[in-house]
Amino acid sequence: DGRLFMTKSLALLFTLSTLIFLGYTAVDQSFNYYLKDVFQFTSRYNGMIKGTVGLVSLIFNMTICIYLMKKTDIRKSNIVILFLGMLSVSASLVMKSPLHFIIAIMIFYGFYAIMIPLTQTLITNQAEKKTRNQVLGFYQATKSLGMILGAYIAGMIYSINVMNPFILGAVTFALALILSMIYLRRSIHE
Repeated sequence: DGRLFMTKSLALLFTLSTLIFLGYTAVDQSFNYYLKDVFQFTSRYNGMIKGTVGLVSLIFNMTICIYLMKKTDIRKSNIVILFLGMLSVSASLVMKSPLHFIIAIMIFYGFYAIMIPLTQTLITNQAEKKTRNQVLGFYQATKSLGMILGAYIAGMIYSINVMNPFILGAVTFALALILSMIYLRRSIHE
């Protein structure tokens, strides 16, 4: 059924979506384990941190995301947000202090909360009205694929080195950033 609506631009966006969810899930799945393994945090601290992450994500989504969707070219904003997300997860790789590591990851979660609506809007805008439901269904499939791959790969590579899932997150966001720039260039010339 994908052949009915698939274009090169949509294929780029679906790959971008898969990479975003893969990278996010790799980081998210490993974050709690990392806090316990490396910093010896208890479950109580993990719960408080996750609650704070939810609050940070909500604030980023309700302020920055809404502003970007209403006042900017989403294609360009997506590039900036992907870059900042990649930068924040990359910064976590060099943070030795628990506080600095947690702050870098919280900032990453905030930018992730913005990426999702921007990416979904790009995909929705690229879809034709008659195939929009199929396109959004395909988007959900790429989300699931990315999350399954992210959890699986993170689980495999975490045991090799506890920083590997965070490296994977940085790499996938770098690849997503490149695809977003390619998409922008294609959409300007269409």
